[in-house]
Amino acid sequence: MLRLETKNKLLLWCHAVQGNFFKRRKNIFEYKFFLGSYSRLQIVQASIVSSQLWSNYEIRQLTKNMRLMGLNDGPDNLTEEQIRFLRQQEEYGKMILAIGRGTWKGDHCISEDKQTGRQEILIPNVRCITDEQEAIDFLYPNKFNTNNFTKRVILAGTNKEVDNWNQVIQRMNPQFLTTLKRLVSADILCEVDDPKGILKSMLTTEVLNTFNNNSVPPHEICLAVGDICLILRKLSKKDALAINTRVRILKISIFCIMVQYLGENSKIIAIPRFRFKFRLAFGQSYQLRRTQFPLRLAYCMSVNKSQGQEEESVLLDLRNQLLSHGHLYVALSRVRDASKVAIFTKPESTLLGHN
Repeated sequence: MLRLETKNKLLLWCHAVQGNFFKRRKNIFEYKFFLGSYSRLQIVQASIVSSQLWSNYEIRQLTKNMRLMGLNDGPDNLTEEQIRFLRQQEEYGKMILAIGRGTWKGDHCISEDKQTGRQEILIPNVRCITDEQEAIDFLYPNKFNTNNFTKRVILAGTNKEVDNWNQVIQRMNPQFLTTLKRLVSADILCEVDDPKGILKSMLTTEVLNTFNNNSVPPHEICLAVGDICLILRKLSKKDALAINTRVRILKISIFCIMVQYLGENSKIIAIPRFRFKFRLAFGQSYQLRRTQFPLRLAYCMSVNKSQGQEEESVLLDLRNQLLSHGHLYVALSRVRDASKVAIFTKPESTLLGHN
């Protein structure tokens, strides 16, 4: 790390936009081996802030929101309605920037644990919904016929919430009952430190089917024609079919699935089953190989997977807390219009007059 610092005049971190929060946490993602084993203070002390060159650093922050509509337009010849819209956009942009930096405090901070860094904050002027059907109607007012359907998404903090939402929205698919297919994987132990075959005899196929990994499709996936999915494997650099690219399913067969890219390139391609490998929790000597279609429903995705994407409308599930200010910043900054984001939460998490 020291050689890297001395040989380069400029270092860029993708999370630097989070400003003061980044300055407090100091590149913790470079020191993953500490997480869970040491305190927050020890993690910070072991990170880049302790470098002898840190005093020579100059931190420059991004302050202009390039995604929100209207903030880069000229102020001339605007109607009162347009001026009101711009003010709302400016207030929203300032709020999410302060949230990302960890400076959204004062009257907006309900409670704070200084030892763990945990905060409860107030998010004003954002629609809060506590009823599931109302939340679905906000995002998909005309079900699968909603305009820009593929540019609307639910964001959640945990994989369990993501899976639950995907199942709920998938049932809205008009072709769900007639074209639904249950697709199962072939799972085997491809690397195992087990010369006598004892572990292999214990880890039957049924047991192997229960193991999962965030970057690997599960043993069983249920898909229907018309479903919107994420690609979990880089397929074609030429056609921009990278990981997390969204596609629509056109046809499902035993050996391949026909999908159509949703971007400007609406090319139709056939996706076969791929082999995925991941380590099991028993240690580095145990590796599972799963052969499965590299697809996962994309009606809901985790906040992490949404980074870098721009959406028409977003429903943010905050029934369970997100991990950091940065997660909340990412979730709230996916839209160009502040009125196109809503929060789904528990009734006790709302304050009268602020929802």
